Amino acid sequence: MKHLVLAALLALTACKSGPPVGDPPVDPGPPVDVTPISKPPAGGEPVSWYRPAPRLKFQILDEDDGDYVDQLKAGTQIVNIEAVKEDYSELAQQVADLHEQGVRVICYHSLSYEPWRHDIGQFPSKAKGKKMSGWNEWWADVRVSSPAHAFWDKRYDQFAKAGCDCVEDDNEVDPEDNETGFPLTRAEAGAANKRRADYAHKVGMCHIAKNNPTISDLKAQHSDGVFIEEAGRYNEREDYLPWKAAGKFAAMVEYTSKGCKPYAGFKVQYHSSGDYFDGVKFKDCD
Repeated sequence: MKHLVLAALLALTACKSGPPVGDPPVDPGPPVDVTPISKPPAGGEPVSWYRPAPRLKFQILDEDDGDYVDQLKAGTQIVNIEAVKEDYSELAQQVADLHEQGVRVICYHSLSYEPWRHDIGQFPSKAKGKKMSGWNEWWADVRVSSPAHAFWDKRYDQFAKAGCDCVEDDNEVDPEDNETGFPLTRAEAGAANKRRADYAHKVGMCHIAKNNPTISDLKAQHSDGVFIEEAGRYNEREDYLPWKAAGKFAAMVEYTSKGCKPYAGFKVQYHSSGDYFDGVKFKDCD
């Protein structure tokens, strides 16, 4: 999947000092994350991972648009970048450069079989399913018993070593919407999401889910946030409300004939999680 530059402007509550003695208590609002930006400690499993706040200024960065730091918009707090590399020292340098700017990094990859990837020869053939309609990709067997989890775990290990704060799994399977070639119940889909989130947490990264409106209630229990495409177009806004109820990060995008930079015949509009769930109209991106 080719990334675009887009920004979702989100309000982040500012911290205030406590009230003077004797004054009525002041509601400080939701906590602001102040965890230092750093790689997981070497030689052992970290005991915690970064958890993105629900409202952050979010941006997707595209390697085709040049240096990531040069693409940053003012005030951006968290970004999404392509993670799969032949040389993971390149990813480590990109993440370090972004961390120097005070920006958190979501590292993107797809659970699907993508024939152009340098590591695809290690993908277990038994886990390769049906070809996706309109894409040069194949669905994968995501069930907990699937041998593909070991393949994805190895990727996560590389992402964590490179310093990624979070990992985003594209093409997680929705049992109601995706014909993959493998049987998958709703419960199995939720268990698969938990398997991926648990391993991300084990190696010190937060887990960002992708789409799948019919199992949002299950995924919001395990993942730390979600990236949502075209919920407005498909009238799926209410399906994603479990993420709001869980108080978790949500970045959203619509592809439209209006807006900004073209992508695959579309143009992009962004929206914030809070306003989006409140039904406010989309805004054209910059």
